Parts: sequence; C-alpha cells; structure tokens
Amino acid sequence: MNGRRRKGKLGIALAGPSALYEIGALVALEKALGGVSLTDLDVYVGVSSGAFVAAGLANGISPREMHAMFILERSHHDPFEPDLLLRPAFGEFARRLMRMPELMQAAAFAYFGASPMGGLVESFMRLTRGLPNGLFDNDAIASYLARFFCQPGRTRGARPNSCAAPSRQPLPALGLAF
Repeated sequence: MNGRRRKGKLGIALAGPSALYEIGALVALEKALGGVSLTDLDVYVGVSSGAFVAAGLANGISPREMHAMFILERSHHDPFEPDLLLRPAFGEFARRLMRMPELMQAAAFAYFGASPMGGLVESFMRLTRGLPNGLFDNDAIASYLARFFCQPGRTRGARPNSCAAPSRQPLPALGLAF
C-alpha cells in the first residue's frame, strides 16, 4: 500500500442496495484515509450491488474511476448504461405464461378431483409456478460485466480461462437482485 508495510491483512466488505452511494462513500473514505488505496487490499467481499463494487476494486478500478464510469457516464471511455438493468424479461414471461394452462388444470384437478388434496388455497398454490422469477433480464448486464472483467489485467473469477469462451455460467460473486 503505497510503499508502506503493514501487519496482518486488510479487507473490505460491501453490501447493497446502492452501488452509487457506496462508490461516493469509497471516494470520500479513500481521500480521508490518505495513502490507503482501496485497490490494494488483501480481501474483497461483496453482496448484491456491493459485489459489483468489490469486483471492480479487486480488479484495480479505483473508486474515482468507478465514479466516472457509473455516475459521470458519458465522459468515461467505457460508461455504464443504466438501461442495462431495466430490460424486461419477456422470455421469462412467455415461458411462464405457456405453463399456465397446465398449472390451471393441475390446480383444478387437485381441488375438484376424485380425491381432493387440500383446500382451495393449497390446490391453487400450484399457480405460483407460473409467476416469473424476476421482472428484468440480466443477460445484458452479464455480457457487459463479462466484457469488462475479461479485459487484459482483470479477472472474472478464480476459474482459469473463465474469459476464454462465452458460457451461460453465472459470473462469480455477482448475485443480481434488483
């Protein structure tokens, strides 16, 4: 850390729900700590949007650069476009909607059938399988992060060659919950 040796290990744990707030706080923290670089820590842990920020720090992206990327947007060479987070999951909606006739039939049979299984509520709880897992499609943000973290000098995770070929595997340490 800027030429000074330290005893023990130093880490940071970041949580959601607001990466923008966290980035601003980290810019102020790094300035207040004077001489401590948050990109030179030993351990990075992040949950939800904190995982995005922790992954950036672990890859040597300073809080100031993240500020330029996520908040100042257009002036950065690789700005983050917030609309990546707001793409509806139309495919998920369609898949779930296609299952509704089958689920309605199973629910009705469970309630009205020869040997009823539970009451009205229990029988029709089967319809919850027709609800989508989420409102937004995370494929666009996953592609952006894969491209971003697969740049030379960065890592997408602990797996060797994790950037070698595209895959449908989730990005490590990124729980996308919006």
